[in-house]
Amino acid sequence: LRTAARALHYGLGRVQVRCEQINHNEFKFAKILTDPTMRESHIHVRVGEVELHFTDDIGRLTATSRWESDEVLRFDATADATSLPLTLLMYLTSEGEFVEEMISGRGTSVKYIFAAQN
Repeated sequence: LRTAARALHYGLGRVQVRCEQINHNEFKFAKILTDPTMRESHIHVRVGEVELHFTDDIGRLTATSRWESDEVLRFDATADATSLPLTLLMYLTSEGEFVEEMISGRGTSVKYIFAAQN
């Protein structure tokens, strides 16, 4: 993700993710959420620098970000409504698919796998 995310646009159907890489540790994400009553979520990430507040499919989150490896962007988050912890991982597969993985504090994992749009 760190080197391949210059200007990615992934999605199929309702849910879509756009990623713009500003520099080595700065990204702008825009995500159309599953719930049609919710607007597009915009996240400006400066990896490791600032606490983030954003809306995802499960509601409002507060998170910090860091590189888990050279290719996996990790968000350690808390759901604002419930104070429950969760982890978000973003990475590219070897086939070029963009993956957003959400792991609850109890270990339940949900993966969104997006194919690139032209």
